[in-house]
Amino acid sequence: MFEKMFDLNQPLWRMMGFLSDMMLLTLVWVLFSIPIVTIGPATIALFKVCDIQLKGRDQGILKNYYNSFLGCCKQMILPGILSISIIGLLMFSIFFYNSISSELTTFLLFISLFTLLFCVGLLIFVAPLTAILEGKISEIIKLAFVLSIQKIQWAFLLLMTTISTVFLTVYVAPYISLFSVGLLAILNTKVVTHLYEDSSLDIQALQ
Repeated sequence: MFEKMFDLNQPLWRMMGFLSDMMLLTLVWVLFSIPIVTIGPATIALFKVCDIQLKGRDQGILKNYYNSFLGCCKQMILPGILSISIIGLLMFSIFFYNSISSELTTFLLFISLFTLLFCVGLLIFVAPLTAILEGKISEIIKLAFVLSIQKIQWAFLLLMTTISTVFLTVYVAPYISLFSVGLLAILNTKVVTHLYEDSSLDIQALQ
């Protein structure tokens, strides 16, 4: 009985191991994102590690993350800064327009909200594709846009899952933040990778 209880192959221990991996991924991502300007390469490194984990080529989360971060640091700093700036500007616009009551600001509020959701939805596809594919970021963005349109139902589901997780983390159960980033990353990586492999899209054809 005790041998079975402490067997590491038992579902309970495997789940505990998985959650501990997600906590470590989340912590490492937060630490590497602290300078803000490194949030781009930190995020892509996160998705690269998730891809490695899913393919069973794990050599240690910390080692994989560090190597992935160094590999994409120069390429992803500028796209990361631009993404954060755009999202930050849109969020500021939403709060600003929401504080002013008029027909024009209400219209601009909905435009800003729609644009924010579109950008977040696109990034949900861009990040995993950047992690698993080689190519210019502009080509990957085109691919992510086409794939998200072709698989619009999945794009909507991933967007709603991300928004729901953020809402739960901020307003309902803050302790979820201990592993929420890792969970979202591995979920999005698995789904987007499957959608890409299941499609007939080729990054070279979009050049």
